[in-house]
Amino acid sequence: MQPQASRILCLMLLLCGFMLMPLRAAAQDEQAAQADPCKASDYKVLNQQTLLVLCATDVSKIPFTGDISLQSTSSMTKLATNVSIGSSKAKHWLVVTLSGPETLHPDKKYLLSLSSGGKSGSLVIDTATTVLLSPVLVSELDRRYKASSKLAFKDPSTGNILFDDPSAKMDCTVQAKDYSGVIVPIAAKCDRLASVNPADIPFKVDPFTIGFVNVEVSKAAAFRNNLRQLVPAGLPFLNLVLGTSFKIDEKSKFAAAEKVPTSKDASQYYVLFSGSAGVGSAPAWVLDGKIAPLIPKTLDNFQFAPSATANVGQGTIKGQTYTNTIDLGFTAQRLFLPYPDQKDPLLQGLLLTVGPTYETDKEFDRDNLLAVLDLRYNFKGLYAPQTTKTLQNYYKIHQKNKTWQLDQQPTALWGYALDFHTGIETGGALVDTTVKASTGKATQNVPTYPICRIVPQVHGLLQFWWFSVDATGTPRYLTTTEYTVEQLKNNSLLLKRVTGWNALGDIKGTFSPGGTSSHWGITVEYKDGFAPPTFLRVNAVQYGLSLKY
Repeated sequence: MQPQASRILCLMLLLCGFMLMPLRAAAQDEQAAQADPCKASDYKVLNQQTLLVLCATDVSKIPFTGDISLQSTSSMTKLATNVSIGSSKAKHWLVVTLSGPETLHPDKKYLLSLSSGGKSGSLVIDTATTVLLSPVLVSELDRRYKASSKLAFKDPSTGNILFDDPSAKMDCTVQAKDYSGVIVPIAAKCDRLASVNPADIPFKVDPFTIGFVNVEVSKAAAFRNNLRQLVPAGLPFLNLVLGTSFKIDEKSKFAAAEKVPTSKDASQYYVLFSGSAGVGSAPAWVLDGKIAPLIPKTLDNFQFAPSATANVGQGTIKGQTYTNTIDLGFTAQRLFLPYPDQKDPLLQGLLLTVGPTYETDKEFDRDNLLAVLDLRYNFKGLYAPQTTKTLQNYYKIHQKNKTWQLDQQPTALWGYALDFHTGIETGGALVDTTVKASTGKATQNVPTYPICRIVPQVHGLLQFWWFSVDATGTPRYLTTTEYTVEQLKNNSLLLKRVTGWNALGDIKGTFSPGGTSSHWGITVEYKDGFAPPTFLRVNAVQYGLSLKY
C-alpha cells in the first residue's frame, strides 16, 4: 500500500502545481503592471503640444506624472516643458499635454517617461513625417488598403484634426511609381475624413481613427495598373500635423511579398534552367524562359507588353525532351467586369489577352504568324494564394486588435488558385521552309499551311509552406491540317500531317526557401503531350533552378 500511497501523493502535488500556475502567472502580470502601470504600446501625435498614448489596461482612474526628453545618437536632453497627463473617454488612452517653451518637432525622436505610485515606464515617440500604405484585404480583383501615420492628419484650412469616418466615402487619388520611376495616378475611394477640434478629441473621437484612413482601388483600376508591379509614391489628399509635406514610408506596399509572382504566367521575367533525364539516356539541358515587361502607359484600359517565351534545349532523350517552342509577340490585356453592380458575383472577371505572335522553334525552320486571343475566367472563391490568405488573416485579426501590424502577421500555411481559359490561335505558315536532320544530311521541305486552333486551358496552383505545385492542361484542337517533320532512327526525315486534338500537360513542383518572398526555387517539372509548332511527343522530367520577377 505504501508505493500506491506515494504515487497518489505525487499526483496530488502535480495537480496542485498545475492549479497554482495560473495564479503565479497572474501574480507575475500584476507585478509587471505595477512595475509599468501603463505598458504603452502605441501613440498618436495631435499637434506640437498634445499626444495620445495607448496603455495595456484601463488607466482612467490612475494618476500619472511624466517628463519627455529629446533623443539623439549619443545623448538624451530633457525638454524644458511641463508634462501634464489626463484620461480620455477611451479608458486605455492617456492624454499627454506639453506646456512650455520646448515642444514636439517633426522628424525627431523623444523618450516619454510615465510614472505612477513610484513605478514608471517609458515609450519612444517618433515624429517622422511619413505615411505607411499597406494592404488590408486583397483578392485578385479587389484592392483595399490603409494609410496610417503616428502623426494625425489635419485640415490645412482650419487646423482641425481629420479622423476616419467609414460611414461615407470620398474620391481620392493614390500615386504609384513604376520600375522606371514614372509616377502613375490611380483613382480610388477613401473613407470620409471628418473634422474635429483637437481639444475635443479625447472626449468625442476613437483614437484608433486618428492618423488612419481606408483606401479602396476599383477592380478595373487595380488590374489596369497591375499594382503588384508598382510602389506607393504619394497620397496627395493627406496633410500631416508637424509639417506640410510628408513622404511614403519605405515599408509601404500594394501587396504582400510584392514583386514575387506566384507562377510563370504571372511573371514578367521567368527563367528555369534545368537538366532532363530519361531511362537509358544521358542527361540534357533545357532553358524555359519568359520576358514580358509591362508598358506603364495604358490605352482605353488596355495594358500592353512585348513578349518573348522559349522552351529550348540541347540533347535528346527518347527523341524529344523539350517542347522546342519560341514565341515572339506583343500582347494587350484588358479586364472586363460582367456584373459590376453585384457585390460578389459567381463570375468575377474576364481577362482578355490579344496580340500577334511569331511562332518558331530553336532551329528557326518554322515561320508561323498567328493572331492569338485568350479569355481567362475568374470565378468566386477560386483565387486564394498564400499572399491573399495572409492578408485576409491579417484583416480578421486587425478588426479585433487595431495595434496588430502586417509585419507581425505570419505567412499563411497554404494557398490555392484555379482559373479557366478559352482561346483561339489563327494564322498560317508564312513560307515554305526546309528542315534539316540533327544528324546526317537529310532535309525535308515543309509547305505553307493555314492554322486555326481552339485552345481551352485549365491552370491550377497549390501552395503549402515553402512548396508549390503548378499545373496546366491545354487540350489544343487543330481544325486545319498542319505539317511537322519527324526524324527517324536512321536519321531520315518524315513529313507528317497533324490535325484534331493535340494536348499538352505540364506540372511543376517548386521548393522556394523563404516562401512567398523568395524569387528563386528548386523546381522539378514533368511535361507530357504535343506542343506547337512541331507537335512532336514530349515526355520528360526536368529539374533545376527557377527565377521569377
